[in-house]
Amino acid sequence: MEFVALDMQDAEDRYRLEPVDALTPEKVFAARWAMALLGEAMNSLRREYATGHKMATFEGLKAFLDVGNSKEPPTYEQAAAALQVSVGAVKTLIHRLRKQYTALVREEIGRTVSNPADADAEIHELCEALMMAEGWILP
Repeated sequence: MEFVALDMQDAEDRYRLEPVDALTPEKVFAARWAMALLGEAMNSLRREYATGHKMATFEGLKAFLDVGNSKEPPTYEQAAAALQVSVGAVKTLIHRLRKQYTALVREEIGRTVSNPADADAEIHELCEALMMAEGWILP
């Protein structure tokens, strides 16, 4: 048998040089919960557009909502050309889409809080969780 001497101070010094990961398991959970909640709101919005026979509009504009998408959204001009409407009309459609999405996110959050007055605080927590985990959490 050969004994190997361990230099604890050397090991501790090397450990201190390692990058610090500020994401605790609680923060990872909160970010994944936020992504799931946003995904559910997106699914609800998709169903609403499908029910209204407006899937082409939804598909053409969803990139303006998709925070998890790493691709650049199309320009207003590109979206207008794809939907065969004016740029002014596409801006209005995007505004309405975002308004509906916001309402659905609020509705989803409303299902998770016992007191509706807590919804704003929960939205703040959702945004904070997403910002803290930006680039670390995959949808």
